Amino acid sequence: MSEERKQHPFNRMMYGGREKKIEDSPTREEQNTAADGESILDWVHSIMNSIDELMPLYKKISPFLKQWNSK
Repeated sequence: MSEERKQHPFNRMMYGGREKKIEDSPTREEQNTAADGESILDWVHSIMNSIDELMPLYKKISPFLKQWNSK
């Protein structure tokens, strides 16, 4: 029997037929090279910029938070 007939009809309807094509998954080494130093530094830089932009807001609302916490 073909692979399509072995699959339950409900599963075939909901998830589609099984493909016989095997996809090439990236190796662990390829995944590690994707996270190179430059992209990590860009990520850290964007986080630091976000923190710098949120600090004035935190300074404005901190008295309200302290007052609410003291009650």
